[in-house]
Amino acid sequence: MVTRWVGLVLVALAGCGGASSQDVQQARTARYTCPFEQVYDATMKAMEEVFYRVNVADPRAGTLLSEPRWYEQGGTPRKRGVAEVFDGDVNLVVQARIIKDGPGYALAIAADVVEYLSGSPQGRRLTARDPNRPAWVQGKLDRMAVTAHERLTACVQASIRR
Repeated sequence: MVTRWVGLVLVALAGCGGASSQDVQQARTARYTCPFEQVYDATMKAMEEVFYRVNVADPRAGTLLSEPRWYEQGGTPRKRGVAEVFDGDVNLVVQARIIKDGPGYALAIAADVVEYLSGSPQGRRLTARDPNRPAWVQGKLDRMAVTAHERLTACVQASIRR
């Protein structure tokens, strides 16, 4: 049991790219006072860096969706264009929203996660609270938040707890 927890912690840290928990907390709670376009651009670049491609960009709504991508159980991306997936593989689509919050903007980053189950045409949706959801998913979301935060450090308004 202990080795399983150690493994989950290592996977989560690898997903964050070595960011400290303080960096992650700051990135999750920061408010940015720079222009909306700058926040949107930094968020898009962070998504492209961490998740490869933006599939849908809607600047009016302040939303971005990553291209759907299959990952192995351990979090390694499947090669692009390979149609074969296996039990336990995960399809991940990331949504980032830029939200007006007082005089600044906040980022909300979430994922739509579907686990492939052989014999099931739809797979199984894994919510953020589902114990079967791999820990590396949150690690990747945190890495994106930290990456965007690093691009926006010049316009951080405040870091507050939610």
